[in-house]
Order: sequence, then structure tokens, then C-alpha cells
Amino acid sequence: MRITGWSRAALATVILGAGGGVASASTAPPPLRASCELGTVSKAAGTAENAVLKAAVGRFDQGLTELSRAGRTTAARLYATDLAAYVYGYPIVIVRRTILTFPRNLMVSIGKLADTSTVTVVAPNHDTLYSVAQLDLTNGPVVIHTPPTHGRYSVIQLLDAFTNIVSYLGDGAAARTGETAAIAPPGWHGSLPAGVHLVHSATRLVWLLGRTLATGPADTATATALLSQYSLQTLPSYVAGVRSHPTILPEFPRRQPVKVPSGTAFFDELGSDLGGDPPPVGDACALRTFAAAGVGPGRTASGLTGLKARAIAAAASDGQSVLNQIIERVRHLPAMMRNGWATTPPDTAMFTNHYLDRALVARIGLGANTNSKALYMTEDQDSEGRALTGAHSYTVHFAPGRLPPVGQFWSLTLYDRRILFYANSLNRYAVGDRSAGLRRDSHGGLTIYVSHRDPGGKQRRNWLPAPSGSFSLYLRLYEPKSAAVSGRWLPPSVVRSS
Repeated sequence: MRITGWSRAALATVILGAGGGVASASTAPPPLRASCELGTVSKAAGTAENAVLKAAVGRFDQGLTELSRAGRTTAARLYATDLAAYVYGYPIVIVRRTILTFPRNLMVSIGKLADTSTVTVVAPNHDTLYSVAQLDLTNGPVVIHTPPTHGRYSVIQLLDAFTNIVSYLGDGAAARTGETAAIAPPGWHGSLPAGVHLVHSATRLVWLLGRTLATGPADTATATALLSQYSLQTLPSYVAGVRSHPTILPEFPRRQPVKVPSGTAFFDELGSDLGGDPPPVGDACALRTFAAAGVGPGRTASGLTGLKARAIAAAASDGQSVLNQIIERVRHLPAMMRNGWATTPPDTAMFTNHYLDRALVARIGLGANTNSKALYMTEDQDSEGRALTGAHSYTVHFAPGRLPPVGQFWSLTLYDRRILFYANSLNRYAVGDRSAGLRRDSHGGLTIYVSHRDPGGKQRRNWLPAPSGSFSLYLRLYEPKSAAVSGRWLPPSVVRSS
């Protein structure tokens, strides 16, 4: 079953629960938000989201005691709409800020696996070398060439300014032959040279995110040699015979994590972003409602007065906390769980109007692949629902014949509370099917030991070091087989051992 927005009865409960003697159940006010403001969500996710928003509206209402009943109702409506706009806009603001940190129309590759110095993107993998670029299609297409990979996993992912997939390059048959594609802006019409195929983007700003397998530090030189064969240039340059190969850096640049702006600057930036790349046509209903509260393309909070200004300031202050609360509830709904592990939504990178799913992925794994390309499972609790912490030791046991079913490879990665790598004496951030020296159990299974303290002995070979405080685990399956995508295969529980 699918639902959109809040029902009238639920909204009446929000207003009644806010206190202050507002409308009775028999004279419930009209909905605080249009039914399209939160987009399409499952019934369970909608219930979880409503509970958090109801509590937030109640807290906001407590500061409105000087207003009349009508004033309080209006302010609550505006505040709820602004919170919905925050959920809608968070991925748009964070992905654009992220994309703009990279060079314009120039591919940059890192000839080193991610480590503790990698802080620009949350939850980086330790499986592949990264390639990144900001594609600016304002002046027309850019042309990307991918070489034959000779069996090595090396894929270019292109995401638009709304975190939806534009295309994948270099995978499938193209991994054997290579391919050349022109990435064009919306509405572009023109001719292309022979051998160049057209890919239309829904936005002028595109994030190029490439991943090339490196089995370890000793393999990076060979992987980097492959990266040097990629090229990216504008269409006129390509026609003129220019081939611009990636700049390959030996280290990740040290940058601070990308964050959304605080206060009402968030909504100002959202207005600018929506003006720079018009949103999908399917968002029109939500945007009309946001506009009534002062949020939308080209709009700024500084021009608002009265209750609109008061509501948007409160929503800007509360937005990230409310979003985090919603995500925490939704991530642990039964429909999102696989034996205790939270999975990425099935619509990842193909969100349409699933605004909450889009915000969830942007918050915990910005730049995630579609589930058919890579399946992500996360866990921050043990098998009894207790938070994972370095104060205890844990095991993750794969029974014989029950390793992750993949067409490419898999890994189990540990992140600290920031969703970044934890610095440890082994410089080990992940284990997987390419990890050297892993010891199988006597019956053929595989047990990973997760702890802050070194377990010593033979267990040390399978040790995944954890910080003293809270942490989480990410299980990545690259090109997962149907059993994993459908849920017929389940990941093992994380069991506390001490």
C-alpha cells in the first residue's frame, strides 16, 4: 500500500496534540500540507515520519502562546510545510555542494584507496580507487571515453543534481570494448561524431563518480594505469581531436566534510539551487505548496516577514535534527531490514518523487549506486538490538556456502560515529573476498571478529578493528545476484561475544 502526505485525521491529531486549545476534532483545520509535500512513502515510513513531525509541531506550538488560535494554526501549517521542504531540499543542497568541490569538466582520480584522511564524502569504500568530476553542461555536452578494462571492475556513475542516475559508463559489454558517450544538457539537439552515443541528463550539473577495483596497495599502480586511459572533454574539444586524460593524485586532498548551511541560509541556498537546475516536472505539486510558505526557486528567507519568517527560521534551526530522527526511525522499519541490517531503498538513485528515500540515502550514503549495481546493508546494533560499541566484542559469521552472492566482489567495512574510517594499528578498514590472509573456520565458514581490543592469536587475521565508542558496519555487494536483491539471501547477525 502507498500513501502520500498526512491524512486529515492525522493532521487534526497534530494540531490537537500541540496544546493551546486549538480546533476541536469536529472542527479540524484543513491539512497542514498538501498531500504531495512529502511525496510517495510507504505506509509504515509515513507513520514514522508523521510521528516525528507531530512532535516537532507540538514543540513549535509551545512557543506560540501569545498568538490567537488562528495565528497558531497558520504558524503550525507554515512550520510543517517548511520542514517538509527541508526533507525535500536536503539532498539537493548537499549534493550540489559536494559536486562543486570537484574540478569543472576535468576528471580527477586518486591513485590510493580511501583512508582516514578521506572526509569529503561520508561512508567511502575501501575497495576501489575513486574518480570524480563536476560536469557543467551549461555550454553543451561533454564527451567521456572509457577504455576496455580487461576484466577489472571499473565503472563510471553519473548522477544529476537531484541524486538520480543519469547513466553508467564502462560496464557490461563496454567493459570489454570501451565506449564513448556525449553527456548532454536538457533540451540539447545536435550532431555527434561517429562512434559517440548520446546520453541526456535531466540537469546541467552532473556528478561523475568512478570506481575502479584495487585489491590492495600493491595493485594500485596497475589500476591507476587503467585510470589514465579515461578521457573527458567538451564536445568541441573532442571534435578538434583533444583528449583530456584524468589528473591522478597520489593522495586524497585533505578537505573538511561537506555540510549544509545552517539557519535560514539553507533555504536561501535551496532557492538558488532550484533556480539553477529546474526540478523535475513531477515535483510541481510539492513546489506549489512550498512556495506558499516562501520556499522555492529564486526565493530567499530574508524577504519574509511575520509568521512566515518565524516559521522558516524555526524549521531551518530544527530541520537537520528532525530529518535525522525521521531517518533513524525509517531505517529500522521491518521493510527496510534484512536480518537486522538496514538496506538501501529499492528506488536508490531512481527516486522520482520519493523524497524521504532520497533524503535518507543522501544522509547516510551520498552517491550510492542503484541496487542492481551495488547493494548496501548497514548495521549499528547487535543481534539483540543493542548499539554497537567498542566496549564489547562481536562476531559476524558467514556459514559455509553463505558468503554474499555477487557477480563482482563484496566487503564488510567499519565506520566510526562520523561514518568515516577509524584509524587503527593495522590500517584495516574493511575485510572482504579479496582480503589476504583471512582464516576459514574448520567447517569452511568465515568468522569476522569486530572489537576495539586486539583479539590476538589466529583471530587477529580476521580482526576488523573498532573504535572505543559507537560504530557501524556496512556490507557492500557489487553487482549483487538476484538472491541478495530479492532478500532470499540474508546477511548474518552481528553477535556480541563479550
